[in-house]
Amino acid sequence: MAYEDWPEEFQEIWDELPVDFDELSPSEQEYAEYMFEEGFMHYHGEMSPEDISFAREEFWDMIGEEFEDTFDWEAWREAMYP
Repeated sequence: MAYEDWPEEFQEIWDELPVDFDELSPSEQEYAEYMFEEGFMHYHGEMSPEDISFAREEFWDMIGEEFEDTFDWEAWREAMYP
C-alpha cells in the first residue's frame, strides 16, 4: 500500500520522524515505506512476531537506529489500538 493510502494517523507518525527521506533513492524510499507498513501497521495476528520484528529492524537499519528513540510510540499505540 502506498503512503497516500495509509490511514492519516500513520502518515502523521511517518511525517514526524526527524528523517530526510529525500536523501534516500526512490527505491530506498519505497522499501522504507514498505518496511514501516509491515513493521508498524500490522497486528501480531496478521503477521508473525518474527516478521514484524524483521520489518522493524530493516526499517531502523535503513533510516538509522538513533531515530528509534524519537519514534512516537504513544501515537503509534493510539493508531493501532483506537
